[in-house]
Amino acid sequence: MEELSERLGRAEFITMKPFGRSLTDALRNARIRKDGVAVWEEEDYCGPPLVQEREAVLGGYFGNICVEPVREGGDGRRSRRCRASSRSSRPR
Repeated sequence: MEELSERLGRAEFITMKPFGRSLTDALRNARIRKDGVAVWEEEDYCGPPLVQEREAVLGGYFGNICVEPVREGGDGRRSRRCRASSRSSRPR
């Protein structure tokens, strides 16, 4: 998780299209629960959700990603609450 945190600090994912800004903002606001599970919310309009994000970034850091829809502020925007356990070692 330290490497992911460092990469987020350098804004390495921001330029990834079309999800870089949303992914960066979501992961910067993620919370790590006591059981080691990361939880964050992210806008996603693809089905199945987070396919591009998993392939490009998330799959290297998280396993067992669980996604559930949430309604944000009643403005009709779709958001997902994501939960994932961190991988013990990142593939190189």
